[in-house]
Amino acid sequence: MVAAPVSGLVARPRIGLAVFLLALALPMPVATPVAAADEPVLGHGNVACRTWSDDRRNPTPAGEPRTAWVLGFLTAYSQYGEAPATDVSRGKSTEEIVAAIDQYCGEHPDDSLHKASSMLVETLRQQAKP
Repeated sequence: MVAAPVSGLVARPRIGLAVFLLALALPMPVATPVAAADEPVLGHGNVACRTWSDDRRNPTPAGEPRTAWVLGFLTAYSQYGEAPATDVSRGKSTEEIVAAIDQYCGEHPDDSLHKASSMLVETLRQQAKP
């Protein structure tokens, strides 16, 4: 015995496809708007300075990876930011770098760790100028 096809099951995919195609034709907003000064940032650079400072006062497992993120940011800048590649930190220790981020974040708790790191790079660049 062969079962008769159910007509409702055939019509639904077509209706679904029509709705999908209609949705594609409508103007849609693009993701979250980003301010002109903002840049795409991956990973720990997105945390607020307030979070950095809290983690430094009361150490959490996220503290070390955030420090590593800052060091990676400086390393990436050193490799790709200027020609020829130079150490933007000019040999500063991890402790000195972290202290500079601590100071910036203490004064700007609503900024991101990325912003703090960017400001550190700019400060180090200015210090290196003759």
